[in-house]
Amino acid sequence: MSQLDMNQLLTRLLDKVADLGAEADIIANQEKAFSLKADKGELGEYKVTSSQQLGIRLIKEGRVGIAYSEALDELALDAMLQDALDASRFAKVDPDQRITVANSRITTDCAEINQPDTTLVEEKIALALRLESDMLAMPDVSGAPYNSVFEGESQLWLANSQGTLCQHGEFSVGCYTSALVERDGRQSMHSQGQYGRRFDELDSQILIEQIYAIADGLLPGEAVPSGRYSVIFSTNCFASLFGSFQGVLSGK
Repeated sequence: MSQLDMNQLLTRLLDKVADLGAEADIIANQEKAFSLKADKGELGEYKVTSSQQLGIRLIKEGRVGIAYSEALDELALDAMLQDALDASRFAKVDPDQRITVANSRITTDCAEINQPDTTLVEEKIALALRLESDMLAMPDVSGAPYNSVFEGESQLWLANSQGTLCQHGEFSVGCYTSALVERDGRQSMHSQGQYGRRFDELDSQILIEQIYAIADGLLPGEAVPSGRYSVIFSTNCFASLFGSFQGVLSGK
């Protein structure tokens, strides 16, 4: 769906909200993804996916109802709107639930983060295969099990009953590979990715050299003896460490 079509859809939906004597804010997004994976010198995966969602927070007489839909046809959106209205009838009055942002028109129509891609699929397939073959050509590399070239495009809209209509769009590409190094009975492995806004920004040779250097450097590593250690974490490493425990302890 084009930006113009989505804008018109959101306007019609907000008009229906007004007819109900309510107000609402709506968020919609559309995503497209493309990925390739290499396996033993052949293309192991060629995947194209797309998705879309639209969610609404409806407020009527101080009561809030929330609903969403993955289909954007008229019947599906009418059902979503009815679900939000029905949910609001059972909600408690909440005076803090208000829509206050009026007439905002923020648009990140930035050419730098949303550049058109004209790269041939054959070039992307060649890169996916090269990530594996060039890594396997490095000294003592016995395997490169994870290799991929991928790209993603996303569009986001935010609109409300106060005249706000904001839009954001972006496109990105990336690739990753891995190295399993074996030497003198020892093994080490490392994988890493590379990201950009254009396909020609990806440099497989630099990526392979970086991954190999880390995997090779890990090879002589030994297990750290149990004990007490004083450690200073960077913010990202600290969050990553505690994220592991969060996954284990999560009620979800």
